[in-house]
Amino acid sequence: GRPGLRTVAVDVSPASLQLSAPSSPDSTAAAHAFSRRIADAPANAVIHLAPGTYPSIFDASQRNSVVTVSGEGDATKPVIAGATFAGASNVRFVDVKLSGGFSVGPNRGAQGAALHSRDISLINSEIDCGVTTTTPGARAIKVCGAAQRITFSGDYVHNCTVGFSSAAAGPFSTQVVITHSLFTKLYGDAIDLGGINGVARDLDA
Repeated sequence: GRPGLRTVAVDVSPASLQLSAPSSPDSTAAAHAFSRRIADAPANAVIHLAPGTYPSIFDASQRNSVVTVSGEGDATKPVIAGATFAGASNVRFVDVKLSGGFSVGPNRGAQGAALHSRDISLINSEIDCGVTTTTPGARAIKVCGAAQRITFSGDYVHNCTVGFSSAAAGPFSTQVVITHSLFTKLYGDAIDLGGINGVARDLDA
């Protein structure tokens, strides 16, 4: 119903794991447990989140097959406090809502070599940072540190300080795609590019 925003076709298999929102989503223990459920999911898993409020996710897992986290099929999207990917790979989110940022970046291994995030996507989802005045608040999306094949499609991004940003001084990220998405009601820039090479855009801002 919003101009410029279109749901995209995505194939989500039946859920192999069902999760419910924790009773204390703000606790450190709940955040750690939720992140571990995502990180330890088996190959090709589809994790369905029941409606409710979930802690933020920290993910540094290098996967060989895609893990899907989905709220598809429910009238109300599950709300995740935010997501940080540090050298993670092969994970996608479909039909979820985030109340905090979606950050994709590198992770330094034990030997000092950087592990770069790759093959991460946010599809038919929403990011609402809760910034409704001119007071600076949260950044919706950040992609940096030579990330590869990062996709945002059919997403509604609003009430944030900046919609999409990167790091101009860092290693270039490549094959970043933003399609059929709407960026609106932002304190600063909708799209702030730097340190990005090979970006495909098809959006309303």
